[in-house]
Amino acid sequence: MCNPLAKRKMGFDMGMLASYNPSLHYLRETCGFNKRRAQLGASATSAFFAAACSLPSKHIHVASIKSGHASTSLECALEILKSRGPLGFFSGFSVCLLRAAPPIMTTWLGLERIRELEWSIGL
Repeated sequence: MCNPLAKRKMGFDMGMLASYNPSLHYLRETCGFNKRRAQLGASATSAFFAAACSLPSKHIHVASIKSGHASTSLECALEILKSRGPLGFFSGFSVCLLRAAPPIMTTWLGLERIRELEWSIGL
């Protein structure tokens, strides 16, 4: 069985990886952003989705501890709604986003710089 920290990390990674390229292409092609602004916007979008995707596993873990058994997603949502109200779904998001944004954005901007250097030397 996967521990809650590993599940949270997987959600974090998937949110980060799945959102970067689509948002980069969208910002360049649809919104008309230049290359640098599109990279900055895509890296910020990636940080947002990494934070958003890592939070549900935290809520599921808390709900399963309270109920004493492994909860389904519906049971988890009802437990959060009963115990914390509708704003309970957003608890911890701002802290997670503030912690995640700098390293994620730095990673993507560094990767883009490496891609540009490789392209300039013909790799």
